[in-house]
Amino acid sequence: DGHGTHTAGSIVGTGAMSGGTIRGTAWGAKLWAWFCNGTDGYIYTPDDYGDLFRPDQANWPAYIHSASWGTDTAGIYDSQCADMDWYVWEHPDFLPVVASGNAGYNPKTGQMNVPQTVGSPAAAKNVLAVGATQNLRGDSFLGWPSGTPTETAGYSSRGPCADGRVKPDVAAPGTGVLSTRAYGCSYAYGIGANTNYAYDCGTSMATPLTAGAVALVREWLVDRCGFTNETPSAALMKAVVTGGA
Repeated sequence: DGHGTHTAGSIVGTGAMSGGTIRGTAWGAKLWAWFCNGTDGYIYTPDDYGDLFRPDQANWPAYIHSASWGTDTAGIYDSQCADMDWYVWEHPDFLPVVASGNAGYNPKTGQMNVPQTVGSPAAAKNVLAVGATQNLRGDSFLGWPSGTPTETAGYSSRGPCADGRVKPDVAAPGTGVLSTRAYGCSYAYGIGANTNYAYDCGTSMATPLTAGAVALVREWLVDRCGFTNETPSAALMKAVVTGGA
């Protein structure tokens, strides 16, 4: 359905098919994509998160994971959250950036802004959990709110966690995000004849924009602040992003 192509473009898309105008937030970065699609339409992550996060660490080290996936768990700290936290504890230079989920809207009741709906593994303690804001770009027939960037999108999963912790950690534009379109994908909205790009919405769209921002923060720490390529910790990158936001 083009979900992975869209999110990848929001991180590293170069804009080559748009004259450089539609680019990811870290368009000079490198990306390793791991396919976890099951034949039943669900996503299945490896039992060992090391296989997911750093499949080729010896040849191509990765320091950031953009996770536009998860499970609606009503803010519960479950085993998936614990596994995520344990991995970051053992690899303190690695930061997972995780979508908080889209359970802020209850389709059964029509209620928006539902509290304590943040999912897993966004409820983990050592990850950067991302909610979605509205965007300047609004389009009612696609169900996006009118553009108010200071407003959290109604569908965005909210905190607190079940144990009272504040989540998500940050929020980024998630409605009407324009990014790369998979050619097998049926949707391509609002951009005229250029069908190489498409709009989409959700915390899945806010998360890669944030992951790209984290990559830029990491580059800044290494290039400008005297850190070596091995030393910027996940905790530091998270602190810079949350404090800066």
